[in-house]
Amino acid sequence: MSTMTDNLGRVMEPQVSSDRNFAAMFAEMQKWQKAYDSASPEIRDIVDTMVQIINDPGADDDERQAAIDTMDEALFPTFTNGVYGIPIEDTAVDADGNPIDDVETREKEKVFARKVKAAMKRRGMTQTQLAQRIGIGQPAVSMLLRRVCRPQKATVNRIAKALDLDPNDLWPE
Repeated sequence: MSTMTDNLGRVMEPQVSSDRNFAAMFAEMQKWQKAYDSASPEIRDIVDTMVQIINDPGADDDERQAAIDTMDEALFPTFTNGVYGIPIEDTAVDADGNPIDDVETREKEKVFARKVKAAMKRRGMTQTQLAQRIGIGQPAVSMLLRRVCRPQKATVNRIAKALDLDPNDLWPE
């Protein structure tokens, strides 16, 4: 490899390592963009919601990592035992890493969706209005209310504040 000099005659070292890192990063971005472009509208909604969580200043590192993992699984699903995806009961764990009782969690999801819908109806609030108040997209609100995805704690808190409710009334600890 030939050496290069800058306009002051100093020898410049080639940046092969950073060039390779950039090329790898760019290739990875293209792979994700291609997967997103070819995804169904439902998958795009999931990815868009996860991007909102990643960009949410109120989200913590665990929430951001969970959002990245969800995006990865949505765009590049695992194929196990002849089926795409990972069963939620295999992935749902609490803060200590213990499996979450799926029946209990699903009941919390149901109560959450019912209470949010009722509060929105009492206030004459649309999904779009709620989404604007809490800083997420309307598709994300729709997915939460249809129980397609579970709300993050920060999202429950923002929804509760927007609806003038106690967060524990929406999603009990």
